[in-house]
Amino acid sequence: MAISRAYTQRRRAENTARTRAQIMDAVRRLLEEGTFHGASVEEIAQLAGVSRATLYQHFGSRFGLVDAICESFSESPSMTAIQAAPDIADPREAATLMISQAIRFWDSEESLHRHLYGLAEIDESAADFVQRQTADRRSVVQRIVRRAADAGALRDGVSQAQARANLLLLTSFHTFEELGAAGLTLNETEHFAVSRTRELLNSRDAEVV
Repeated sequence: MAISRAYTQRRRAENTARTRAQIMDAVRRLLEEGTFHGASVEEIAQLAGVSRATLYQHFGSRFGLVDAICESFSESPSMTAIQAAPDIADPREAATLMISQAIRFWDSEESLHRHLYGLAEIDESAADFVQRQTADRRSVVQRIVRRAADAGALRDGVSQAQARANLLLLTSFHTFEELGAAGLTLNETEHFAVSRTRELLNSRDAEVV
């Protein structure tokens, strides 16, 4: 009986995961095609091959669908590295790693973010997503800049406010888009952003103890 119950629970969990994946795949397709905003919940469910009731059961609303997309980003190796960057011992390494991984994160999800950021002007769920993502990015930048200032790692004449402004600019999706539009490759974009970051920091030999 216990084995049967465990088997049933495992099958139920597998079915739930499979259904959620089908729905998320449909949402991603619509976002990448730029048609998510115009799609009804019924149309999203139909594309996913599930009923409207099943979609609501798993995600509750359009907000829930976009939230799930946001959660899926946390599984990205680049996002994991960004979130861990403030805990790196040397704030110089923390800053350059964050910048490098931010560029690679935007590149890995470029089409999805392009549509989500575009939708933010007219879709409340997308706007909420962009606001939360921006708040998270500001928090990481703030922690790194504060640690750099405490360690004497900011170059002479560079204030914390200036460092924050530069790092926020360099980690912005819109900056990533503009650099790509200027003709830079991914590696060139990463090199450009990392180089600008290093200009804000002094060398390890110049650290104030």
